[in-house]
Amino acid sequence: MRPMFLALALGLALGQSAQAQVLISEYNFAGQPGTETSVAPLNLQPTIATAGNLIDGPGLQPQALANSINASNWTTSNTAPPISATNYYSFTLPPTTGSTEIDSILFNVVRSTTGPTTAILRASTDGFTTATDLATFGITTTPSVQNGITSPFTISGPTEFRLYGYDAKNNGLNAQFGLIFTDPTASPGVQILGKAVPEPSTMLLTGLGLFGTGAFYARRKRKETPAEEEKA
Repeated sequence: MRPMFLALALGLALGQSAQAQVLISEYNFAGQPGTETSVAPLNLQPTIATAGNLIDGPGLQPQALANSINASNWTTSNTAPPISATNYYSFTLPPTTGSTEIDSILFNVVRSTTGPTTAILRASTDGFTTATDLATFGITTTPSVQNGITSPFTISGPTEFRLYGYDAKNNGLNAQFGLIFTDPTASPGVQILGKAVPEPSTMLLTGLGLFGTGAFYARRKRKETPAEEEKA
């Protein structure tokens, strides 16, 4: 029985590693004025997941900035805001079937001189009654790509992601934070990367197949051994 268990374990491992990370969805802000409050995604892997529009939270005030979605009225506190805060960018990502592993969410971020210096990405499946903190990162006055996830995050149902900015010098109109386009491939604005999580039945079949192959060769080896011994 031990070889069978080993084969099944190998099947599980191969099933998980066989799925390569791909670009699932992206938000491209090229040509946007900055004052828009909603941007549609480009869903590149609809068989894995389909993102909804990226939107401004109700606490934000849109501001003009070429090739971006941009806003003011950010939190001035230097500690992460509560999940009930309304100063955020948001999008929802439901997996198409089963579960999806999110490996990276890349944000091309920029701020004004008095804008928020820090952002935190959170995820929730219950409308932010509760939430999971995914990553915190800095925002500079020069566009930079930051990953909102520090380790793979698996979603099994519609999940909302909110990016909160905080530690602004003030909450005036000039204290701005935006997501910006600077390059069509490397940093169009926001990119979501991940992969489908194999169903347990698929991994089980892989393991059983490996076990069957191993058993076949083991029987064949046993049949060949006596003949080889007679020749010797």
